[in-house]
Amino acid sequence: MTITYLIGNGFDIGLKLKSDYKSFMDWYLARSDIASGMEWVRQEMRSHPNQWSDAEIAFGKLKFAEHGENSVAIYNRCYDDFTEAFNSYLVERNKLFSIPVSERQKVAERFLRHIIRIDDYMSAQCRQYYADQMNVQSVELNFITFNYTDTLEQILNFHSGQTNEHEIQLVDNKPLKVIVKNICHVHGTLDDAYVFGVDVPGQIDDQEVRRYCERNGGMLKARADEKLGLLNRKKGVDIINRSNRIITYGLSFGISDTSWWQVLFNAIFSKGKQLVICPFRTDLPERLSAKKRGDVYLEEKRRVFNSLISADPKLALRIEEVNPPTIISLRPSKVPDGLGKVHSCDYFRLSAIAAKYTNEKV
Repeated sequence: MTITYLIGNGFDIGLKLKSDYKSFMDWYLARSDIASGMEWVRQEMRSHPNQWSDAEIAFGKLKFAEHGENSVAIYNRCYDDFTEAFNSYLVERNKLFSIPVSERQKVAERFLRHIIRIDDYMSAQCRQYYADQMNVQSVELNFITFNYTDTLEQILNFHSGQTNEHEIQLVDNKPLKVIVKNICHVHGTLDDAYVFGVDVPGQIDDQEVRRYCERNGGMLKARADEKLGLLNRKKGVDIINRSNRIITYGLSFGISDTSWWQVLFNAIFSKGKQLVICPFRTDLPERLSAKKRGDVYLEEKRRVFNSLISADPKLALRIEEVNPPTIISLRPSKVPDGLGKVHSCDYFRLSAIAAKYTNEKV
């Protein structure tokens, strides 16, 4: 059994790090070192929603040609200013999450138990199907992260190039050998080249800048990966294609990563993979009514359907009728964090980890 987790920025937010777009923009706008002629970029970017995918699309829509004769030169200045500030901000956020090396093995084993036994939050039919599939002696886990931080590496006590094996006890006391094989940062890391940008040339409005990025990469993610010699995109696609199950957590499914949702679509509908969605919501009340639970469940499925199968909305209806289910969305539940508190939709128990190892001021 091979399971792959697709991890988005909601993971770091779940660890109480202020890695969201709004927090970054508050910090970015407060800086006094605004280069001459750059004020307009900051003002343009401040008015967009909180998702990073929205920010990437917004950057692609900037009208560089209106601010000078050489739009490419202006784009380069703007892109450098924005991404260098972004890097500085995330480096500081990353420092605020730290698990001592001596404690990482214990944290890893506890975390793995939580993320493997998510069937508690499925409907009865899905739960039985999932449990039957997990009746194995060993499982291989892969993580494809769209984040730049090393929070996953710390939590999983992961060291690239080494064997990362754990033996964990499940709720029925059966031992399970868990092999963590890959953590693949598809957009790079803070310690390496990283990519901020859009998915396809049509998402860049300035024609000169578009042609420049098609030649040189820039904010075209796939082209930039190629220019920088990053192999993470190919590796990520290979991991998805050989997985039995794909579980998503904290992804916005924004259009700035449409090519990844196409890979996911093909894996599910051409190669018979199963998708499990962990809804990520930060706006849920302390007490969830049955109606609210149902609403969140349906909203999350529809959001993912819109990203995966927007070209064929009728396919969503056919998916619902498949048995066993092709796409499962976990139901919002109250999850204890081990500290006497409960949190909505905290399927991975990130709040308990954050309480001990995150020093971010809320």
